[in-house]
Amino acid sequence: MTRDNCGEWQAVNLYRVTYIEDGERITCTYAGATKAREQLLRLLQNDIPAWCTELEGLDDSIPF
Repeated sequence: MTRDNCGEWQAVNLYRVTYIEDGERITCTYAGATKAREQLLRLLQNDIPAWCTELEGLDDSIPF
């Protein structure tokens, strides 16, 4: 995170991990690349199809 000239903190990067389990598409949102990468690797190690995307901004589908 960096600080802008107004003294406010900018938002961290958001990442969405999407995976298919029991024929259902599930998405999880993470506020950092490390957590998203760990989850993605866990899913792939268990042979669960998964992918990760970086989100450009907040939207109503994010629960925080």
